Amino acid sequence: MTGGTIKPGMYGCVSFPCFHPTVPVWRPLRRFGGSFEVDTAVDAPLYFVLSIRPCRDRSRPVPTKAKGNREEMKILDYRGREISTLEEWEHHFNSSKHWKKGRSAYSLADFILSRNGSAFLESRVSSLLSEEVIFERATPEYLAKFDSYRSPSHLDLGIFGKVGSGNSLFLGLEAKVDETFGPTVSERYRDALKTRQSNPRTKAPERVEQLLSRYFLESVPPNASKFSDIRYQLLTATAGTVAVPKDVVVLCILVFKTDSYDPQKGEGNYLDYKKFLDCAGGESLVQGGQSSLAHELHLGGKRLISIHEYVDFRS
Repeated sequence: MTGGTIKPGMYGCVSFPCFHPTVPVWRPLRRFGGSFEVDTAVDAPLYFVLSIRPCRDRSRPVPTKAKGNREEMKILDYRGREISTLEEWEHHFNSSKHWKKGRSAYSLADFILSRNGSAFLESRVSSLLSEEVIFERATPEYLAKFDSYRSPSHLDLGIFGKVGSGNSLFLGLEAKVDETFGPTVSERYRDALKTRQSNPRTKAPERVEQLLSRYFLESVPPNASKFSDIRYQLLTATAGTVAVPKDVVVLCILVFKTDSYDPQKGEGNYLDYKKFLDCAGGESLVQGGQSSLAHELHLGGKRLISIHEYVDFRS
């Protein structure tokens, strides 16, 4: 539009700016990435071309104000480029097959970018650690290398930060709606042995064996291990998180209850997660006299906090 009234909550992009002779029109507009957010109403002719639509329909979120003098968490890809829209996150995700509204990848991006998800997670981790938690930067599809082989663990989000005592922190996040944690350890090991028949040089069987021995102190073959019927992704996500060289490490399983969430599948996933914790020796953390969906594990000489959270994303 070329004139009219703008109100709080409107959003748009200026394509031809020109100052109003008496009203400082730039004052009520908060700029981010070439776009503008309206803070206060301006009842005056606007002498510039402005394309406006309601804020809630945009893909670029309004940056939340930092607490005190803290900077907001930056979301960066592997080249250090900032990710601030769903489109940019999707481009980094690079898998249109799994990028669907109502499913885990899209829901995670929406949660972090548009629903102040980082503040929610900060508060959750802070309450468990009993000290301040500050998230500084995050990378979607974070590659966490836990052994000397190729193809590291793919975490849906890797968050780096620090705690109030000054110690460094890493949070590895796996997002789910009702998608499974994949094959079990025995199934993965069987497939690895099968691969060796056609590719004698593969180290896939050794990788499964070493994952169990290094992080879970299992010396028996994977198909005879107590972890044999545990979902393999839970082990790699855990190992990938523990292997990040930070003082405090946290694994978070974040379940989005969207309109497409299947309660039966979701319950099955939670039981798989709980079975893993029982095998790995997870001890329930107690807050306010009640057990929470948070556990403490000791793996590879490090303490790991494991969190399972539900987020209601139903419309």
